[in-house]
Amino acid sequence: MFEACGNARTLAAATREDGPLEAALARWSDARADLDERMAKTGHALEDVMIRNTIDLVASGVEAVGRRWRESVDFPAEYSYLKSA
Repeated sequence: MFEACGNARTLAAATREDGPLEAALARWSDARADLDERMAKTGHALEDVMIRNTIDLVASGVEAVGRRWRESVDFPAEYSYLKSA
């Protein structure tokens, strides 16, 4: 749902830009493909930190767990509501 809303907002904004519609759609599509690639990388990082390469959350302590999270996962700015995690 969040992704669909974001797509609709950015697509609507792209179609309001000056210039040919085809050029605006091409720019929007390129930006969308870039975001998709970054989100896939984020998903792989989450899989690694939460499933494949976990640490002992109890033994590590709050600061170590927070540091590992910040160092392991970088959310694209477009999904900034996740940055606070």
